[in-house]
Amino acid sequence: EISVAVAKAAEYSGIRFYIMAGGSGSSEAPPLNHVEKISKHSSLFLIPTSGINTPEQVKQLCSAGADAMHIGNRLERPSGFVVLQKMAKMVRKFPGKEFL
Repeated sequence: EISVAVAKAAEYSGIRFYIMAGGSGSSEAPPLNHVEKISKHSSLFLIPTSGINTPEQVKQLCSAGADAMHIGNRLERPSGFVVLQKMAKMVRKFPGKEFL
């Protein structure tokens, strides 16, 4: 799969962090199967970003192997801060995971 090949190439090049970005304001989070595969087949610190809007998505991404989350424009939306607090609380249920 291309996503794993790109991640492995990054890893072999000495990169330690892998940001899975769909672009600011993306309507969809990175695919869970890509997160799972990259997590399983590399030692990269995996950071999905873009399109992550709910605590449930945070839970799914952490369960799939994400090491951290990057949440950007969620704060700009109505009730953004409240939802952001719920997302951070969800991440804390996964020891070793980070919420950026």
